[in-house]
Amino acid sequence: MAMLVGRVADASGAPIAGASVIVREVKSLEPDGAPLVASLITDHSGRFNFAASEAGSFFVLVTGPGHEWQQNMVQLANGTPLEVRVRLARQALRKEIDTVRASVDVFGFGKDSLPVMQRQRDGTYVLDVRTKQDTIAYSLVGVAARGSYFGTQTTRVSSTGSYPEYRSVINAVNGVARIVFDPAKLTRDSSAARVAFDGGPGARIAQVFDSTDQFFMRMVAPMREGKRMEPHLMDWTAETRAVLSGLTAERDPLVRQARLLQAVILASFGAKIPPAIGAQALREIPPSAAMWRSGASLRYAAPLVAQQLADSTLSLWRFSRGVALTAGDSARMRADAAAVAALMERLVANTQDPRTRASFIATAIEVTSKWQPATFERLMSVMQTEYADRQGTAEILRRFSANRLLRVGADMPTFSLRALDNDSVSITNHTVKGKFTLVDFWATWCAPCLSEMPDLHEAYDQFNSRGFQILSVSADASPSVVTRFREKWPMPWMHGFVKGALESDELRALQINSLPRALLLDPAGRIVAMDGELRGAALKVTLERLLAASGR
Repeated sequence: MAMLVGRVADASGAPIAGASVIVREVKSLEPDGAPLVASLITDHSGRFNFAASEAGSFFVLVTGPGHEWQQNMVQLANGTPLEVRVRLARQALRKEIDTVRASVDVFGFGKDSLPVMQRQRDGTYVLDVRTKQDTIAYSLVGVAARGSYFGTQTTRVSSTGSYPEYRSVINAVNGVARIVFDPAKLTRDSSAARVAFDGGPGARIAQVFDSTDQFFMRMVAPMREGKRMEPHLMDWTAETRAVLSGLTAERDPLVRQARLLQAVILASFGAKIPPAIGAQALREIPPSAAMWRSGASLRYAAPLVAQQLADSTLSLWRFSRGVALTAGDSARMRADAAAVAALMERLVANTQDPRTRASFIATAIEVTSKWQPATFERLMSVMQTEYADRQGTAEILRRFSANRLLRVGADMPTFSLRALDNDSVSITNHTVKGKFTLVDFWATWCAPCLSEMPDLHEAYDQFNSRGFQILSVSADASPSVVTRFREKWPMPWMHGFVKGALESDELRALQINSLPRALLLDPAGRIVAMDGELRGAALKVTLERLLAASGR
């Protein structure tokens, strides 16, 4: 049995009684890949206990009234319990509070039209609620930066659901419950959450995974500012030195496995990790090891990266799309794809959960699709016959099946999109014919989409005069979101808009259920390049090759 014990405190360090602790076991990265295994409530001292029937990887999500959610990934092993101490960050509040609405149980939670609280001369907000009940429960909308706020007046706090919304409970007097919100009682605190681990090897593994996530956050930080994410140009020297030093000093076998994974993952971020580390990871972490099925391994495709690092093909995989390879490079890619497929099948043979097995097979399909056709066809058949009920299978089949709608060499399916700035104007296949057209499906909430902005603008400026144009198709909440975004990035080309984001009829008809997606159409409307060939530096290489071949 594997144990997790913990204590939850508020931003001041005081224990929170009644804090929520959600535990999900990580099986895969599919939508249903982390099933709920426990929903816990802390006791009067802020403590909780969780027992897993077997060792494994778990997401632990913690929150309390007036505080943000905190998520950490832990690897639980049989033996010594892992202890976690969480000090939560206070819920972020709006800088300016104007209109405050109350979501009250007697009205029904979540209604589109919530009653507005009346502002008083003393700065408080008041709402009288008539009720036959002795008490009412409510939360406030318009106070927190995200979601609802439980209030400043309460006799007790209640919560419901697996991911609780906290509500204040107050008494009714003579059939009336008076809700009073006093902004002066709000505590504004921007202190970050703090998490600490104890408990032998398990604690050190948790710390390794936590620092790995910090590496990832550093890598994606430029995207939050609308800049290009270029991990291969980042200086990872300090992190590499620390990771390799920790690996050299580590003696515990399980912690060594975690540190090897960390080194492999850092290599995928662009750090200069020696190829021998990839080979070492494949030796020291056997296919039967739970570490390959950990959340960190699945999130960053660690088995794949370890094999590519060991075979010295990692940089080739990263930059090969749209770039001419030598005969020697291609031979290395074919050999590496075969090795990756063999590794994934060994992992499948040592894995019980069908979600995790499907995840490994999906990775092998992606790697072999170009370089090992026979293996690719066999794995596609396995995925279709043995894992047809998995949520991720449909996407794999859409992306790689021979009869998929979007594939190089096929005509662009018939489409009709509303223009971003004029919903009475339609953009169709006929609109884009006559030029090479990059159709870019994106959204302002999609971080990888934003990282493409510099390359898109450079490509447009360089190739527009040679018969190249762009159609950006936004899946945002409204056209106004894109209009505001274009104050920073002009995007001086055609724009379409789909209502309903990824659930829109237009994207469903095109079998697009993830972002970003990119298609390059030739002047006749045929798809001549897709996705990886049109991302980052590969975009200009692909355009130069195709435009030159057409005499432009």
